[in-house]
Amino acid sequence: MEDREKNSADNAQNEELDKIRMESRAKSEFISRMSHDIRTPMNNIMGLTSIAIANIEDTQRVQDCLNKIAMSGNHMLNLINDVLDISRIENGVFTICEDEINLKNLIYNVIEMIHTPSSRKHQELSADITGIMHENVIGDELHIKEVLMNVLGNAVKYTGENGTIQLTVLEKEKKDGNIACYEFVVQDSGIGMEESFIQHIFEPFAREERMGWQISGTGLGMTIARKLAVMMNGDIRVKSRKGKGSEFTVTLCLKLREVGRDVHKHPETLSEKDGLQEDTWKSRDFSNKRILLVEDNPLNCEIESEIIGTTGAIVEIAENGRLAVEKVKNSPEEYYDLIFMDIRMPEMDGYQATKLIRKMERGDCQKIPVIAMTANAFADDTIRAREAGMNGHISKPVDMNRLFQIMENLML
Repeated sequence: MEDREKNSADNAQNEELDKIRMESRAKSEFISRMSHDIRTPMNNIMGLTSIAIANIEDTQRVQDCLNKIAMSGNHMLNLINDVLDISRIENGVFTICEDEINLKNLIYNVIEMIHTPSSRKHQELSADITGIMHENVIGDELHIKEVLMNVLGNAVKYTGENGTIQLTVLEKEKKDGNIACYEFVVQDSGIGMEESFIQHIFEPFAREERMGWQISGTGLGMTIARKLAVMMNGDIRVKSRKGKGSEFTVTLCLKLREVGRDVHKHPETLSEKDGLQEDTWKSRDFSNKRILLVEDNPLNCEIESEIIGTTGAIVEIAENGRLAVEKVKNSPEEYYDLIFMDIRMPEMDGYQATKLIRKMERGDCQKIPVIAMTANAFADDTIRAREAGMNGHISKPVDMNRLFQIMENLML
């Protein structure tokens, strides 16, 4: 009896040791892959910078280097963001919010965002939302968008020139009186997958070896999409045939919200022919607007003020939150049209500064838009920004189109 118990205890201990070894090996492989995937774009950036400096008189060569540096920088940023997402999900600190969402507007926004990479490959991108019967729901808007962007981005990536990508949204029968299940079906005419690879597609860094295809990506997008879907009480299913394309079905069950009759702000079917535009900021003139930029890092300040200044707006600088509060306090009413506020700063951070500005008795201090502009890129940071009285949040490095869209929405 004692021997049997001892053997059982030994077996349990061995199983635990095997599990620890497997986890350790997986972490080592993850770090090794991460090191490679970060060093590759970093090597590109350093090398291209040297080439540009050596050919400074050759405008065309320098422009080519700058374009490639931007691409490598974006790739590295995406990789870092994906790794941070994975880490937060696995550590159980990922927050799922309950936002009021209009699904049709959400789909329109997603199609608008994915349009740019799709149009570069002359793909036919469309969405059918006629299957949505209840468009007003409660859910995590940011993470629903992230799931759909990852799945659609994958379709764009693995579909060739002039291919087709279709998003169809179907509302299934309600689970009960207050919850409806939706299927977001993404079909593409891309290169498809072998059956043997499909079962591994949601594993970190999973990439199928595909002859003649050099695919740039972090290898984490589908892992994150699946984990987020599951966290939101959903899932992702995959069907694919090699050379025939793929079909991804995202299932999400969302609470319904009653707002009276649903209002359709956008057409029932969407495509790139619906006039989706990129870089619309280029035609905007903010020369009669004054913006307060609150930023403690001199290089960030130089970059951000230069970008904002290209619109014609007058840019004033405050090096920390305390100076920002003083500038607002000592300025005439309605002097500033917008404030871009960094968060982590010496003397006073952006949250404290915004709260003090909102507490000022002047009427304009309750209305002036304050946008967090920070390297803090998590959903929790967005929530804290709202609680401090900020109107929105933009992550660094700053995306110019996103920045100018915010300026247009708040000042025109």
